[in-house]
Amino acid sequence: MKKEYEWKPDAADQQKVFLYLDGLRESGKINMFGATPVIEDVFGVNKSIARELLAKWMATYGERHKEKS
Repeated sequence: MKKEYEWKPDAADQQKVFLYLDGLRESGKINMFGATPVIEDVFGVNKSIARELLAKWMATYGERHKEKS
C-alpha cells in the first residue's frame, strides 16, 4: 500500500517540487496537466497536496522563468 502523508510543504520543500517539475516539463515526457500522480509517487503525498503543488507550480511558472532584461 502506498503511503500518503498529510504533508504540508514548507518553502524549501515546495522549491524541491518546483525544480523537479521544471525538469519534468523540460524533458517533455508528460503533459504537465497529468503530473499529479507523478508528484504523488515521487514525493509520497496524497492527491490533494499533489494537486495543490501542481497548481502553485503552474501559477508561478511564468514569474519564476521570466527572461532577465
